[in-house]
Amino acid sequence: MNPVKRVVCATLQRVLGRFVEGAEQLREKLDLQVMDGTLTLRDLALKPSCLAPAPFAATGTVKTVFVRVPWAHLDTQPCRVEISTVLAMLRPAEPNAKAQA
Repeated sequence: MNPVKRVVCATLQRVLGRFVEGAEQLREKLDLQVMDGTLTLRDLALKPSCLAPAPFAATGTVKTVFVRVPWAHLDTQPCRVEISTVLAMLRPAEPNAKAQA
C-alpha cells in the first residue's frame, strides 16, 4: 500500500472509528487522489451507538463522504467536505437487549 494512503487510512480509522463499523477496513472503501486533492469514502455502516440513545436500536449508513483539498490555493479557498445520503433507522430496543446493556 502507498505510504500516503497508509497514513490517511490510519488517521481515518482513528477519527471515524467511533462512528463507523469496520473502520479497520476503510482502505477498501477509500478512493484517494492525492495530486487532485480528493478523498472519497463509500458505503459506510454507522455504529448503532452513535445514532441512538439506550432505549432504541438503530442502524444507519452513509453513501458517500467526499473531501476536496485545494492544494494550490490553501490560503484562499476552503477545504470542502460533502456527506451524501445518510440513512438512519431507529426502532424500540428489544426487551432482552435492555437487560443485557
